[in-house]
Amino acid sequence: MDFLKTFYQGILSKLKSEVDIINDLIPHAVTKGTVNEDSLKEIIRSFIPEKYSVGSGIIIDSHGNRSRQIDIIIYNNHSYPNLFRSSSCVLFPVEVVVAAIEVKTTLNADALDKTVENVKCLKQLKHYTDVVTRVRVSSKQERAIETSVLDTRPPLSILFAYNSDTKNPETWKKRFLQHHDKSNLPEFTVILELATSLLYLKENLECLYFPLRECDVDENGSKDKVLGAPKPNMRQSAGGMGYTSIGRPGENGYIVAMPDRALLNFLICLTEAIEEMPQHQSFNIRKYTSEFYDEGSIV
Repeated sequence: MDFLKTFYQGILSKLKSEVDIINDLIPHAVTKGTVNEDSLKEIIRSFIPEKYSVGSGIIIDSHGNRSRQIDIIIYNNHSYPNLFRSSSCVLFPVEVVVAAIEVKTTLNADALDKTVENVKCLKQLKHYTDVVTRVRVSSKQERAIETSVLDTRPPLSILFAYNSDTKNPETWKKRFLQHHDKSNLPEFTVILELATSLLYLKENLECLYFPLRECDVDENGSKDKVLGAPKPNMRQSAGGMGYTSIGRPGENGYIVAMPDRALLNFLICLTEAIEEMPQHQSFNIRKYTSEFYDEGSIV
């Protein structure tokens, strides 16, 4: 586990270094966002199973609905029809998409509202069948398989932010709970700077924090004791990396956030979630081309 911890700390260190350089040297917000998207794409691509690929574009369905431009799309590469990649606008049939991720360099209330509008578009997308059949190795009987019928659903809606306009994650918890359109909040939100994840499923909000603990600075330290700093924006070292306290007070001062732990949790949860998504065993391209497909005439 020490090796894995060091490995993921190295990944986060590289990612954060790139973001810091972008924020310092590139004044154009659109350029910042594009590079931040590419950085996140690479780390997701290196973590999720190889049957999935990562892209950007527009998600469509066979009923004529479409999403807005999506920053990061995770899709089943085994089922994706290359026909939809044959133009300047890359299209993704909803049947092959498992997750749609909105990326923000700095998250604020306005950015959240725009994400909510995007999620609303996602929820309008419908598969060409209402159910799919899942086949799995049986967990109850050796050398057997089991099948289950699952309702199809829109892709997972995810919001990933590098920074925030507030240093207190409790502020975001309140913003979610008080939002005027809670039914279209993203299902999974990550605020990397605050080492915070917000899970919003079936009108229930779960807010997770990933603080620096005593065991992170002392091998014999308690895993339950959360360390703190006298005030926000103070630096503290652990495992050769520097961490910063945020604006959330705890029992021992202001909590020191561990973005690497939040990032690792996000990647693990993402992998588990996309594997649990109802997925088609194959893709029927005629559902999308029947209006334009010409079988020809027999002469």
